[in-house]
Amino acid sequence: MGSSIVVTKVGGPRARQVEQLANQLGCPVCDDARTLLLDRPETFGLMVSMAGVELPAVSEAVALGSLLLAVEPVNAELGMMVENAGGLGAGNWSGATSGGTSGGTSGGSSGGRSGGRGVVYVPAFDQGEGWTRAANPTEVLGPIRMVRFSSYGAFGDGSLFARLYDAWRIVLRFGGLPDSIDAALAGPMAQVPQDLRGISGYLTAHVRMPTASAILDVSDRCGCSQRQLLVTADAGQLNVREQTYELHDATGKRLDGRDAAGPPLTFADAVAQQWRKLLNRGRPSTAPYPPTPADDETVLLACCQACLLSARTGQAESPQRLLQAHGVR
Repeated sequence: MGSSIVVTKVGGPRARQVEQLANQLGCPVCDDARTLLLDRPETFGLMVSMAGVELPAVSEAVALGSLLLAVEPVNAELGMMVENAGGLGAGNWSGATSGGTSGGTSGGSSGGRSGGRGVVYVPAFDQGEGWTRAANPTEVLGPIRMVRFSSYGAFGDGSLFARLYDAWRIVLRFGGLPDSIDAALAGPMAQVPQDLRGISGYLTAHVRMPTASAILDVSDRCGCSQRQLLVTADAGQLNVREQTYELHDATGKRLDGRDAAGPPLTFADAVAQQWRKLLNRGRPSTAPYPPTPADDETVLLACCQACLLSARTGQAESPQRLLQAHGVR
């Protein structure tokens, strides 16, 4: 982030690595998440983990004017989110301007007020240069037949839950609420955990949607960080990566595209890139797409939990049934 922010405080458990980071940045360390979030209202905050962070504190910080960038999804339990209707999902926010003193689990300032509040999920694939510069596939390709989203990263570069959440934010734009999800989880764990925050390893999901089929494959155990979207239709296909995209017609002829202008982005690069957009533009970039299930966080979370449930049961699961069980639809 360079000189665009000034870190005012670092928070986390009283661990040597956290204290070393605070010393390197020349700022105090705080081991009370609530105090950290509420100490400097109308600021930026970067939350790299939800461990020890209670949702009421997040809600209060946002009410005070903070704009929180969340590496991890704020909500992980569909039932709890429904009970606290009107809560804060990633992407629910109301603007931000250049500047703003930043607090939060890690944050900074360039002097002045943020002018915005809410929670923004980072690094979101749909805020990358590849996605924001690519053509709208539903306009140029017609009815979508197949969608594939891959997201891989090293352990520590975003959790498996965060990568799954990000994947659904993209896939749900193209085929509507899934009829069924058949998922499998492999990795170092002896058994599939019962909560989304506890999953790790390699997850694949085969998705039956009303108008398309989809495949998700995500992992937090790969050596390098990369994300890729493939959208296929009768008229052609669109391939989108972090910084690039290629549009081909049905014969394979390249119609449009953007080549990489620099080296591949690291996970931290992608977070910083999106944060700079918030500083420079005042709001996340939004492609001209009509509203989809991807804009409803209850649907996003239901799809994530359907993946977890399917991995546990070995059977295809329905996010629709999960929503109905919680009185949502």
